[in-house]
Amino acid sequence: MKSKKIIMVIGIVCLLISFSGIQALAHAMFIEPLEDEKIQVSYDGGGFSRRTEVVVLDTLGNELERGRLDSDGIFSYKGIDKAHKIAVDDGLGHRAEWVIGTDVSQLPKIPIVGGMLFVSGGIAWYFDRRTKKKKFE
Repeated sequence: MKSKKIIMVIGIVCLLISFSGIQALAHAMFIEPLEDEKIQVSYDGGGFSRRTEVVVLDTLGNELERGRLDSDGIFSYKGIDKAHKIAVDDGLGHRAEWVIGTDVSQLPKIPIVGGMLFVSGGIAWYFDRRTKKKKFE
């Protein structure tokens, strides 16, 4: 019973935050084409991570090259034949993909409040099922 109350309080707090107008969104990553065969990778709020790994892929998804961003957040893939797509991952859950020749690319942002509500609902469902099983045993 106590766990249900805690879950309800968390849910109410999440709802209050979402209705208060506070925007809490996860970072998105952008891949921006620069000059020929160069890209710049950044977060939506600016900045980048030097640990970001860049993978150049062909049309079949085969890896052609792998590397890291330079000190300016730029990666060059000059001289790579058959390059079709670039995928980046900072190792912390931020990822993006870009098909060469298209505009700036990013994965959609996920609202944190909505995610918190989803997780809270799942936890409440789990405890509710566990409690019902104990009553019948």
